[in-house]
Amino acid sequence: MDTPILLDAVGVQLAVGQRVLYATAGMYATGALTPGTILRVGRNSRGGGERIVIKRDDGKVVGLGWGRRIVVLRQESEAHDWLRRQLTTLRAR
Repeated sequence: MDTPILLDAVGVQLAVGQRVLYATAGMYATGALTPGTILRVGRNSRGGGERIVIKRDDGKVVGLGWGRRIVVLRQESEAHDWLRRQLTTLRAR
């Protein structure tokens, strides 16, 4: 079975191993962004809804039913870091 394509809040495809921030929801949730790592991405067997399992930094595992509550944290590439330094140097002149 193929892994379904699920997207985060800005349209980045979710995949196992990605570092993410997710918004909590529910009756007692604060809506705060919480860091974690994606363990599983899939669809519910009942109803076909999204199912994303995330391991929080404190070791707890949570399941989310909607990818739009997640933002993937992207690692800056060396080229991006170099370009940022160049732009900073140009602004200083």
